[in-house]
Amino acid sequence: NTTNGDGCSSSCVVEKCPDGAVNNNSVKLTAIHFEWLASAQHTQQQVEFTVNGHTIFNQIGDTGTWSCSPGTHAVTVTDPNALAYVTSGSNQFGWSFKGIVAWAVVTLETTAGYQEIVLHDFGASGGAHNRNPNLCAPGYDGDGTTVISDTVKAGTSVVGEQCDDNNSTSGDGCDKFCMIEPCKDSDNDGTCDATDKCPGFDDGDDPDADGVPTGCDKCIGYNDHTDTNGNQVADGCDPCLNGSAIVLNEQDRSALVRWNGTPVCDANNSNFDGTHWFKFAGPAGNAMASWPSPGSSTTGADSRCGTHAGGWLNDTHPTPAQGIVSKNVCFSFLGTACWSTSTTNVLACGGGSYVYQLPTPTGCSLRYCGNGIAPTPAAQGGATVLAGPRERYGFAWYTGSVGKTCDQVCAALPGGANLTAEVGTSGPWGWPDACGSATAADISTLIYNTGNPGGWSGTAATAYKTVGYGYTSSQYFGKCASGATTGCGNFPGDTNSASNRNIVCPCYREAGIQFAGDFTSGATAPAQIQNDWTYFRTQLQAAVNDGRTFSRVILRGSQDHVGKVCVGSGAQTLATNLAAGTQITNVSCLDPQGNTSMWSTYGAAGSYHSIAAEPSNGCTAMNVNSYVVRPDVPSSNWGGINTASCSAPSQHMEVLFDY
Repeated sequence: NTTNGDGCSSSCVVEKCPDGAVNNNSVKLTAIHFEWLASAQHTQQQVEFTVNGHTIFNQIGDTGTWSCSPGTHAVTVTDPNALAYVTSGSNQFGWSFKGIVAWAVVTLETTAGYQEIVLHDFGASGGAHNRNPNLCAPGYDGDGTTVISDTVKAGTSVVGEQCDDNNSTSGDGCDKFCMIEPCKDSDNDGTCDATDKCPGFDDGDDPDADGVPTGCDKCIGYNDHTDTNGNQVADGCDPCLNGSAIVLNEQDRSALVRWNGTPVCDANNSNFDGTHWFKFAGPAGNAMASWPSPGSSTTGADSRCGTHAGGWLNDTHPTPAQGIVSKNVCFSFLGTACWSTSTTNVLACGGGSYVYQLPTPTGCSLRYCGNGIAPTPAAQGGATVLAGPRERYGFAWYTGSVGKTCDQVCAALPGGANLTAEVGTSGPWGWPDACGSATAADISTLIYNTGNPGGWSGTAATAYKTVGYGYTSSQYFGKCASGATTGCGNFPGDTNSASNRNIVCPCYREAGIQFAGDFTSGATAPAQIQNDWTYFRTQLQAAVNDGRTFSRVILRGSQDHVGKVCVGSGAQTLATNLAAGTQITNVSCLDPQGNTSMWSTYGAAGSYHSIAAEPSNGCTAMNVNSYVVRPDVPSSNWGGINTASCSAPSQHMEVLFDY
């Protein structure tokens, strides 16, 4: 027949335990055979065999005459009542004899074959299995006056299978002999250990009805299985979503922003205790910096991040699928990238943003730094972009038109704010300004030493007084440490009454749209990185549709923290084409020093999308200083920053579009 479960499967294979198929009818016990080799020294002695404590037979076991060849003894039992003492599963077989013993064996005869169970074997010599008839070789146990007895537990399958889970493991409800076994319930919650959802706790205790007992519930009060952003944390307990993350959005927390004030120390903030979650946002960036802050020092002369020792993630950021991951943090100081070390839990939120469970820094002044960019200039709101360096101490330099104040110039920028009002005050922007006797620390001196965008005459940096605050046709306004807003001096080489006079305004501006991702050499970008790239392009498209104007693009990464920069109308052209997924080559761009370079984008239906600080997006594997980002390419040629753009080394890459 072609029926399974009768001892012979439909494919003519003998069915046995365990093979995954319950065989109820094939195996029947038909006889028990007892065999032994022993000798009584002087008188005949009784031999007894038992099964599970029941005596199967008790009879004379030897003639009572000592001999090395007393002959093998055997008894066969077929009585159904005696056979019934043997059950499927674990059985206990025993025997006893007063005399000299070499071996004893019990053999179960079933319809499927024979099962041998050794009860005694002198010296484990194999005499029992071989039925050695020589009592003296290899030897025996006993002295003729001592009772020799053995009890052996053995598993048997003699009445068919009650279950078959295709393994030889007991304790899972179906034992190794394919018999249903009593449920083991170590925590007494009414659930077998093998299927217990939460060992050690009551499986029935589930007040939030999410199928996860309270003892093992990672998010009590919420559904553990609702995970919108796929980061292995239930939404109700996800610091990315539930609003519990503390926001770090200070401009001077950026690893790229210089400072010259009192250092900030996160050790003085009790929230940095390793239990609270934090996220970087706004001017501070959207993630912890992944590079050491350059120039950290005790004086602050060229430090970043508003502190002496800036903290940065000396590791790759995790993907959402990795859940909460412990990562290494370094604090850079006096030219040492890892002057002090720590660890932090990091959780990816998707879209290139993360939250961090930041511990207390080891001392002061240490501070965790973001990857935010320093404010930058743009020709908007009556302001004119000047040649020369644009970024210094977190300020962007503008010149205002005649009759305009710096408040008006900065307010015309997206999210703009006039930082001149902070001159002479305390805090991260509290620059001194002596007005009457300028010093090397004055804000006007810093402006002069950073390209002199006002075109001031003279050679002595300290000869120039206050930064401009506003100007009308008859009055110049400034801001001094004294708090005065008028009569604070002139710009050298300029006069208050000049009709064409411009002033220099330091403005903070709105952050733009950013993509960031970590890439592994030889591997296609992870799905989450590719999704982040798609979302980034969607954000660009929404901004373009809203009529927003982009003034700057930056391609940077772990191989070049400054990166390539495109300012002017080329930035808008690149944003429009990258968002739309169209190809454009030889886009003319100016860098901050006024040099021209050619950029490009690539995109096609069903293909990848990229941006490059190069005339085209070709695969220049041999070019060691390419600047190409193409995260959704279906291969490991995802680009590179200051490396080959194909078969590139592992690295972190970022694309930023500024308004």
